[in-house]
Amino acid sequence: MKYMYWTYRTIKEIFIFLVLVMLMIGGIAFYDVLAGIRKDIQRASAIANENMSLTLDAFKLSLEKMNNEISGLKDLSGIKRLEQSQSRLEFAHLVIDLIQESGGEIGTDGLIGSKIDSPVAAMKWAGGARDEARIISYKARDLNEVIWSLSTSITRQDWLIQFGDAKPIPLYDWIVTHEKIKGYSLTSSSS
Repeated sequence: MKYMYWTYRTIKEIFIFLVLVMLMIGGIAFYDVLAGIRKDIQRASAIANENMSLTLDAFKLSLEKMNNEISGLKDLSGIKRLEQSQSRLEFAHLVIDLIQESGGEIGTDGLIGSKIDSPVAAMKWAGGARDEARIISYKARDLNEVIWSLSTSITRQDWLIQFGDAKPIPLYDWIVTHEKIKGYSLTSSSS
């Protein structure tokens, strides 16, 4: 019986030893698998970050190119020019309002004396000029050109403004020296 007890105990210890060895080998294998998975995740993360950076750069370039294309299309279609002409049109109406409220008479240089030829009341002249203001503001490059176009007749004669019996002065000179106009930058850097 002693022999059986000793055999049983030996088999039990060997079995426990084998289980422990298997657990150790399994733990080491499991650790290696986890370390491999961790390295794979880190590698995948690094590749994803690199690709994300490249993707973001490509996206930014695409947006930039698209914005340039849209600006080019605006230039070609005249939309940008229409947007710019809106502010010039508002300015043209301001100038016409000044002329209308001036109480003077508008005409061209007279051949004799200090009177203007065919004087028209500023109020009436301003009514006709409003119709031309849309075309002038669309074609003009800057505010100075708006004033010049409004103060020049179709035959490119200077319009003159006269107040009572005073000497007539060129409409352009009267406009650019007016207090309400002095605050505007009459030239622009964009043509």
